[in-house]
Amino acid sequence: MSRLFCGIDNIEEYSSFLKGKNIALISNQSAVDASFRQSVDVLNKEFNLKCLFELEHGIRGNVQAGEKVEGSIDES
Repeated sequence: MSRLFCGIDNIEEYSSFLKGKNIALISNQSAVDASFRQSVDVLNKEFNLKCLFELEHGIRGNVQAGEKVEGSIDES
């Protein structure tokens, strides 16, 4: 059986392009790698992740549907 890899699983291929740059990410809690680590955590560990744009329910999935989300800082 073939194994499916998402873009975040191949991030090493882009490290020369991403190193030293400020990165923004549009994501939500379902964006994970093959080890179920959130993409935001993978990128923040290796690169200069400066800005997150989250969709409904927040980047960690802890906001209820329809709830207003103010600006915040992800402390993870």
